[in-house]
Amino acid sequence: FKDLGGNRITDMATNMKRDNFKNMGGDRITDMAMNMMGNNFKDLGGDRIADMAMNMMGDNFKDLGGDRIADMAMNMMGDNFKNMGGGKVVLMAKEMSKDTISRIGNEQAKGMAVAMERNQISTLQSDQLVGLATGIKSEQIVEIGNDRLFAMVDKIDKGDVESLGEGHLSSMMSGIQGSEIGRLDKGKKVSIVQNLNAKFFGQEQSDFKEIQGGSSTTSRPTVSDELLGKTRISSDNSKQKVSNAFGRLKFE
Repeated sequence: FKDLGGNRITDMATNMKRDNFKNMGGDRITDMAMNMMGNNFKDLGGDRIADMAMNMMGDNFKDLGGDRIADMAMNMMGDNFKNMGGGKVVLMAKEMSKDTISRIGNEQAKGMAVAMERNQISTLQSDQLVGLATGIKSEQIVEIGNDRLFAMVDKIDKGDVESLGEGHLSSMMSGIQGSEIGRLDKGKKVSIVQNLNAKFFGQEQSDFKEIQGGSSTTSRPTVSDELLGKTRISSDNSKQKVSNAFGRLKFE
């Protein structure tokens, strides 16, 4: 494959079907991908890239490396990740660094997140989850749904919460059900409030009981499964939603 070069490999792969890649096996597919560059994956298109990836195994992705996996991912769309399945998507994500995964593109990062289940997201490292979250536009991250948002926030180390930035953190918290927020450990809750700043809640107090007492108990909407990746909730409302969520909790 090295002697063929990326352009010829791309020409060959473009004319292959899913069964052809299956018959090739992961090792040969990896050899192909290693000798392709970003423009080659762009020419190949998301459907063929997904056909390649779904026939690769964990060791194949590890051999391929995060940068080449990112070249593949940034030329795929949400449906491509969905068709691959969360099991393959999480193997891709595990080989990408925080910085790499944050640069693959909004639709791509969102597509990866939606393709994975809660228990798959929780196997990623804290910094990888920060990269995945910040790779999605803050006003759209709520679209991945309560379960995935909770899995992210729950797994992200309290020391990494600040890396999310207030915009992303507030949007993520606004998409998590109040009962789920209550399951976070106390140190994580403290870190969240510290990084949102007491003024974020429209008051000066940063004590949980004071926040609870000064917050509205108005219920807020949740995103249904069928609307995942489609419904946008304005970031203008996120402060009130987070305040409501914390306001319904008991921090003993």
